[in-house]
Amino acid sequence: MLNAVLRGLAEKPGDPILHYWAGVARFHQRDFVQAVLSLRSAEKLGLDTAPFHEALGVTYYAIRQHVLFLQQMRAAIRAVGYEAAIRRIEAGAQRSVGPTRRWRSCSSRPIRTLQCNMHKRP
Repeated sequence: MLNAVLRGLAEKPGDPILHYWAGVARFHQRDFVQAVLSLRSAEKLGLDTAPFHEALGVTYYAIRQHVLFLQQMRAAIRAVGYEAAIRRIEAGAQRSVGPTRRWRSCSSRPIRTLQCNMHKRP
């Protein structure tokens, strides 16, 4: 995936969506620093969507930048709209089996969120 995105960036270096996908691809290759740089490039080019902020936030989480992670999650909530975010949170809570399951999945949840949302368009 990364090679295709990089070819696209060679043709359209100012496309924020391609920078977003480069960041997502680099995240999946566990190249978190380069993922942050690609995602920040997308932001500089004007990308301001909930999936973008989620991807950048989860990448910050992966490199233990928890304050930046929280900032990006707040930005994602603002981007998607407060009411829609509350519905998503409530729907996720209803799917939980119990406190044991929530505790075990706590540390990997941000990464799984990015993996699950990768197919969504920013």
